[in-house]
Amino acid sequence: MYRMHQIASIFTLIFLASAAFGADETFTGSEHKSLGDAVYIRSDVDKEPSQFFKITLDNGAQITYGDLVAMGDFFGLPDAPISRGKTMDERVQRFTQAFHTINQEAAAVNELSQLLAAVQFENSYLQDAINNGQLPSKVYTKISNEMDRRFNCITGGGCDAKTWWLKPGRSMHLQKTNFDHFGDSAWWTYEAGHYAAMQEAVLGYQTHDISHLLRAYAMNSFACHFLTDRFASGHMRTPRAELADNVTPADIGNLLSKFMHDEDGDGLNVHDLNGNHWRAYGDTHYFEDDTAVHRQHISSAMQISADEIFQAYQYGKIVYQSPIYNMLPIPDEIDGICKNDPAALFRYDTATGKLLRRYDLRNMHACSWTSHWLGWTTAVELSRIKGIPDFRHAQKEGNSGFFK
Repeated sequence: MYRMHQIASIFTLIFLASAAFGADETFTGSEHKSLGDAVYIRSDVDKEPSQFFKITLDNGAQITYGDLVAMGDFFGLPDAPISRGKTMDERVQRFTQAFHTINQEAAAVNELSQLLAAVQFENSYLQDAINNGQLPSKVYTKISNEMDRRFNCITGGGCDAKTWWLKPGRSMHLQKTNFDHFGDSAWWTYEAGHYAAMQEAVLGYQTHDISHLLRAYAMNSFACHFLTDRFASGHMRTPRAELADNVTPADIGNLLSKFMHDEDGDGLNVHDLNGNHWRAYGDTHYFEDDTAVHRQHISSAMQISADEIFQAYQYGKIVYQSPIYNMLPIPDEIDGICKNDPAALFRYDTATGKLLRRYDLRNMHACSWTSHWLGWTTAVELSRIKGIPDFRHAQKEGNSGFFK
């Protein structure tokens, strides 16, 4: 009987894992938008830079710099992660193809309108809750499943309150291969997009055509989605690609990534190559009071990124030595180090090529790892300890009348 129960648990995990990774796996739409709209954009040397900068895409859509930062979770090519390109040139090519899906495709115009309306709903609901004294991260937990349903529906997936997750849309397909949003891969993805944007800005300098500058800003804001993800604590140590590549089936590896992502998301002590030390936080924590210092680090990097686009347009030269790299947060406790922060749930040992798991799953400060473990048994154990998303009940909050 116990064996049958185990088998049933495994199949349930595999089934739910195919949909589970999407919930709260990146800065939320309203968090990304807030980061982007705080950037001051300069379009002319004789004009003051401005916030809430409007950009017209090639397909006619008109959106702000912040809107485009928020769209990195919803547009792209699920089968061609940008960071999987083996060379910089290949990553730039993949970024350009991903950007094409939002910048040129006609169908994107209607999707953008609906997605941004959903993000606006999320932001309004959040601000009302904050004004009523609620903690933002708790509010996001309350509405995350409904937001995932809406995003899935808008991007071509299921819409029904009870079964939407059975028909994945593009946003869910992107989440299954969202390696571009984690660790070094997030930096490589941003780096490729930023380089492509500077190339476009240089073209504007050469042709004296400002339309190239505006397109460069659009490209850069899309790239900055991945830069901001690189600053999220749940994205720093999680060996996202390694878990998907080494655990069978890959959906279980995806689920294990989410467990670690959520564990680290409550915050990690970090430093950068400039000698700064602070506490970084993860997704859904952006608007909380304790994150003010972390927000400033992200905002500074975002502003420098936009300034470099204008420099490329103004002087016709690509910026190769950006100070942003030295600003990236590095967890104080990585590899075998474990003192003030939780011991990493998973580690990829580059020297041995082995994927390690924390030996004691229940004790977050047990600094011991093992290479002798199985994905499905680990997933079963973690599901007992932490629980797993159950999309069959995703509309519980919706039935109370919050979501119309």
